[in-house]
Amino acid sequence: PPLPDLLESTGMDLPGSDRLLLRYKALIDSYQKHHSDVGSSASQDEVGLSEAFAKVAGANLEGLEQDVSYLETQLRGGVNTAAVQSLMQNTHTHLIATRLLVGQHNNLVRQAQQPSERAPSVVANLTVPEIVDLCQHTAEDCRAFCVEKYGEAPEVRVCGPARPPQGSTRSLVVEAHAHYILMELLKNAMRAELELWGQDVADAPPITVVVSSKDNELGIRVSDAGGGIPAHRRPFVWNWFYSTAPQSEPTYTYSKNFGAPFTGYGMGLAMARTFARVAGGSMSIRVLPGHGTDAYVWMNRLGTHEIDT
Repeated sequence: PPLPDLLESTGMDLPGSDRLLLRYKALIDSYQKHHSDVGSSASQDEVGLSEAFAKVAGANLEGLEQDVSYLETQLRGGVNTAAVQSLMQNTHTHLIATRLLVGQHNNLVRQAQQPSERAPSVVANLTVPEIVDLCQHTAEDCRAFCVEKYGEAPEVRVCGPARPPQGSTRSLVVEAHAHYILMELLKNAMRAELELWGQDVADAPPITVVVSSKDNELGIRVSDAGGGIPAHRRPFVWNWFYSTAPQSEPTYTYSKNFGAPFTGYGMGLAMARTFARVAGGSMSIRVLPGHGTDAYVWMNRLGTHEIDT
């Protein structure tokens, strides 16, 4: 649905929404103008036109991200209707896709400006062992964050498929998105084990992360022994602004209550699934009551032309 219709469907007076719409329209208009100018110009002018578009698009994108953040502050704590959920889902899907396109365009401009230097790509072309390494680094980051907040952290084991694929199978991965997805799943898993096992968390089974790939799919599974999500909470785990973590007021006494919270924003799983959908996949959760939770992520290994919102 068009963004103006989504904003109107909430039935809320949202200050700043007009600015958001103007900024989004300016970004689309600048892209259409750039596409038209490049199509009608000589080839030697294309780099200059691309540089001009990169500056305009970058400024509009930065402002758009600020507008979306301001929108979230108004929606948080309000009446969480289906219209609000749809607005959040579609807004972030458009924002993520736009950020990818603008980021890749800017990298190509830098490559044209300095042909002798290889510009970094937004999307990496990784083998399964390289994705396992990415997951291992993410697990280490998450454990360090958990220790900072709780003084200890459950063990995490990361591995590839039981039977490695033949040849050098590669997948197109936005590493920042993959890091975010896994970080959110691991934070939830760690909090669940800490709450269930308490001081005996060292005796808890390790959280396991398995990475595998077949045909056009890349899959990741995160399994914990944190007791599982209660049945009455499961229908809401994908909702924006929903969290099972208790809200806490930040203080300046101890790291657990100072700085970024470990959980509780109510954005993590919804945003993680949006990243997976932008990659042509999705996420699901399966619960074994009394034992733990298995979270599954799958993405299109070769990218996608369509995004499911």
